[in-house]
Amino acid sequence: MSIQRGLRQGLFLRSSQRGEAIAIRALPEHHRDKVAVSKLVAYINQEYSKHWRDNTRPHQGVSELLDALTTMGIKMTIYRGYRLEIT
Repeated sequence: MSIQRGLRQGLFLRSSQRGEAIAIRALPEHHRDKVAVSKLVAYINQEYSKHWRDNTRPHQGVSELLDALTTMGIKMTIYRGYRLEIT
């Protein structure tokens, strides 16, 4: 995939911009005004905040890997793919 295509699809946006890009793609062209986009983004965020845990699971082997790294005393940090205000 090209960088330009990824940018058009909203793949390289900050998480705050990604919701807007999703809403714009979801709405028919004749309903892509600022009010409609804002309402859809608010709805998406509301629903996501209720259900983000429903199917969230660590990838296979991650729990064991984290246990092993902890046992070895290796310092680590975790990147969260979720916005803090949602989780």
